[in-house]
Amino acid sequence: MTETVGYAAFPHSFRHLTTRGMYGRLAASLGIVLLAAVFRYGFAVALQLIFSSALVLIVDAGIASRLDRRNTTLDALLASWLVLSLLPPALPWYVVFFAVATTLLVGKWTFGGVGSYWMHPALVGYLLVFTSFPMEITQGYRVPALWPSPSLDAVVTDFLNRVVFGRVGVAIDGGLVDLLFGNHPGPLGTSGAVLILAAGVFLLADDVVPILFPAIYMATVTALLIFFRTEEVLRVILSGQVLIVAFFLLPDPASRSKTHAGAIVAPAFCGVMTVLLMEAGLLVAAPAFGCALTNAITPLVDSIAGRAYLRGHDD
Repeated sequence: MTETVGYAAFPHSFRHLTTRGMYGRLAASLGIVLLAAVFRYGFAVALQLIFSSALVLIVDAGIASRLDRRNTTLDALLASWLVLSLLPPALPWYVVFFAVATTLLVGKWTFGGVGSYWMHPALVGYLLVFTSFPMEITQGYRVPALWPSPSLDAVVTDFLNRVVFGRVGVAIDGGLVDLLFGNHPGPLGTSGAVLILAAGVFLLADDVVPILFPAIYMATVTALLIFFRTEEVLRVILSGQVLIVAFFLLPDPASRSKTHAGAIVAPAFCGVMTVLLMEAGLLVAAPAFGCALTNAITPLVDSIAGRAYLRGHDD
């Protein structure tokens, strides 16, 4: 009797989701977050997303066809959206083009296409843009359209301090509600921590993101922030970059660790590097750079850790 055996990555998809299914869910979740960015920053952001999506769909499909490779294109679409979500909203068009082109051509296809790259394509594009256009990035931040009214933050903060935290003798600073709803300048994908958290819960519940990656990463970041700068823990977490890395970049199906030990070591290492880079002055870029360093060591960690549980049948 012949038996067909399916192999699943650890942490694996208990529902046996295909590569296309996993990337489709990731793209849909990030798309909702980026719709909030369109609301915050206006029509120019919508044009950026439309332009980058059209570029990816045409070029990526063309390359795959030319090389006669199986391809989902959804992974490239997700990568292009992710690199834009890490960048400020008001970038010149040549920077947007450079970001998307390097993400696709260097980040994905230089390494052989989906499933072959050892570093997330969005991180490759981000590192190249960050080092090539520092002035444009610095000047690209804008104050978003504020919703709900900032006065809500003051009301909620006062209520929590009187009714909840005041009972145990502590107090929280104002601004946390504004962070939750994206009332702060920042990268495109940080226009509402509440939406990113909701997307993360969906990805966890739908068995797309293994819980070990975001849980260990965020626990490590929180513990080290408490050690280094207690008063800024929630402010750093809710600013959005940490959440983007936790739910979208670190647990990417192709570039994440594929061993039991690596699934613990990699997110912990990423958390350590994130906080150390923050302390070194990298600030808003620290989570992405920390994730890039983690991707760089993941093959080594997996090779030391031992047996890999590789996913198969990814149609």
